[in-house]
Amino acid sequence: MPIPYNHREKMMSIFWEEDDYRDFLNKVYDQELSPDMGLKSDLAQMLEVSPSFVTKILSKQAHLSLEQVEVLSRILKFSESEQLAFIDKVLLCRSNSDALKKVLIKRIRSSFELAHWPEISSKPKLD
Repeated sequence: MPIPYNHREKMMSIFWEEDDYRDFLNKVYDQELSPDMGLKSDLAQMLEVSPSFVTKILSKQAHLSLEQVEVLSRILKFSESEQLAFIDKVLLCRSNSDALKKVLIKRIRSSFELAHWPEISSKPKLD
């Protein structure tokens, strides 16, 4: 059962402006979904976790696993570049290394460019 979200453009705008993927999930939940719709229990069921674990994720006390990111990417109908950025955003939030954070930020920017300007990314670079 996919999470209802009627405004993909708005959702993706929120996704790209938020560095912490949990802020993105919270904004989508707060702005587009009513808490009485049972999102936490539906999401918990889809991710095969307890609703209390979803609450921990949304309150930044826990992180999604990479497998859960893949499932959620399918539910949110992310493109390949959006899915890669989502994975990198999770890794960024989990990382304690400044060097790794720099690498991940660079990859997220590349994914953003690929998602927004695929025709540029597919052209060979001329020197």
